[in-house]
Amino acid sequence: MAATTPAPSTTRPAVTARPRGFDVLRIAAAAAVVVSHAHQLPFGDRDTQPDLLVFGDFAFNLGRIGVIVFFVVSGYLVCGSWLSEPRVRPFAAKRARRLMPALLVMLVLVVFVLGPLTTTAADYFGAAGTWEYFLRNALVFPYANHLPGVFTGNPSSMVNGVLWTLGVEVAAYALLGFAGWRGWVSPRHLTAITAVLALVGWRLVSENVLDGQLVPVALRLELIAYFFAAAAVRAWGWRPTGRAAIAAIAVVAALVAVRAPLSIALVPCATVVVLHLGTRTWSWARPLTALGDPTYGAYIYGFVAQQLLIAHLGMEDAPVWWFATVSVAAALACGYASWHLVEKHALRRRGPARTADPTAAGTGALRGSR
Repeated sequence: MAATTPAPSTTRPAVTARPRGFDVLRIAAAAAVVVSHAHQLPFGDRDTQPDLLVFGDFAFNLGRIGVIVFFVVSGYLVCGSWLSEPRVRPFAAKRARRLMPALLVMLVLVVFVLGPLTTTAADYFGAAGTWEYFLRNALVFPYANHLPGVFTGNPSSMVNGVLWTLGVEVAAYALLGFAGWRGWVSPRHLTAITAVLALVGWRLVSENVLDGQLVPVALRLELIAYFFAAAAVRAWGWRPTGRAAIAAIAVVAALVAVRAPLSIALVPCATVVVLHLGTRTWSWARPLTALGDPTYGAYIYGFVAQQLLIAHLGMEDAPVWWFATVSVAAALACGYASWHLVEKHALRRRGPARTADPTAAGTGALRGSR
């Protein structure tokens, strides 16, 4: 009997490896946020981060760059998650598994271990602020910054100044889920949503037209615009090329040259550049991620680690470069621990049928990230 050739399989592999460019970008973004706080925390709550670049109406420092990268990467990967399984309930479950377990563990450690050990408050557990901090941050929004008696001897008494971005990230998830429920996760719809968000969040409008109390809302909408710009790119199925990235940089340079308002143009331009870098396969970066994905943990623990370094090692008086170096090392150590002890176990609970989620190795929070 002649051998028959088996029919080609029509099933797709359960897991598709992501390009390592995204892994490198998230690690760099997390480190950038930590370094930016190394410039700020020794001086209290004043924003003393140096602006590396000033583009028209938009000033960049490392913290802003890191957060923008997190939202672009997150939008691209999370939209891919929806496209792989376009149903609201599984989508929400994936987002919760990625975000909440590590966040809750961090809050338990900070509120119920670090707090009692470091507080100067006479009745720490009897204070309403202790429970308010835990509950508000566990709900993601509205976040809280202070614990009774904790870090009150530091130049800044904020416990974890990055948690506000998690609420923005969740809002982006919710808006994308709503768009999916309405059947709007299509290239044209996502592009239109991006345009509206970018216009409302445009710095020229938020700082000169809107009431002062609405400016923080506009700034958050601007971050969500980056998320949706990347989601739109994913929906279009377009992989930004090197030429597209160079063209985006040229547009920014031209606007800077004529001193034109720039912040709204940065939404598409920064998205193209970040996604070009992220979708590249960088084999040299394998050692950076061989131990796991530290980015989310580094983001949510980094600020707390820096406050501890100031409180107990007097790092506010150290050279900034040394404080930044030690802070990044501490944040990454916490990030790897969070990945191996919490995050990867939470992600495994999806079961084999759902391992195609392209965000399995993390979104950054963000990343944001944050």
